[in-house]
Amino acid sequence: MTEKYKGKYRVESTRLRSANYGRNGVYFVTLCTEHKRYYFGHVSEQGIMNLSPIRLYAKQCWEAIPEHFPFVHLSEFVVMPNHIHAVLVFRKMEKELKDLQPGNKFQNQKQNLASIIGSFKGVVTKYADREGFPFQWQTRFYDHIVRDPEECDTIKGYIRNNPRHWAEDDLNVNNNVETPDFGIVETPDSGV
Repeated sequence: MTEKYKGKYRVESTRLRSANYGRNGVYFVTLCTEHKRYYFGHVSEQGIMNLSPIRLYAKQCWEAIPEHFPFVHLSEFVVMPNHIHAVLVFRKMEKELKDLQPGNKFQNQKQNLASIIGSFKGVVTKYADREGFPFQWQTRFYDHIVRDPEECDTIKGYIRNNPRHWAEDDLNVNNNVETPDFGIVETPDSGV
């Protein structure tokens, strides 16, 4: 049942309650644009990716995450027309993990998955605003804690092959006509 906060309904968290999203581990995330609009570009009928400046900037910012969060190692990722799929690996040192004791409600919130994704989304949004590009993220993001190497390999393969399977992708909204032609072209095999 959905609880109320200050008399208003709120959406329940999709996060696994028993998990600590600041601990070492492997995380698969999907970030979507608002209403799944094609802000990052689109794939033409010829299979060519027409890129937007927002997509190029998002890619640069994603690749810079380890500069700001040194314990994060980036694995596979792809920026599609209206979403990003990625695998992040947390490798914190023992000293950093001591701050993540169970039951500590005031643990360092700058070192967890939500703070990293929130920071990334915020930087991309500020860029779009500053440059005058229409852009919005979906409020939340999907995450999955990867449990074993086989599952990780399956997810990485899914990410790598996502551009090739765009026509069948559940996130491919065929009636999306709001995407401008930014005039930047990249082949679909590049994967980003």
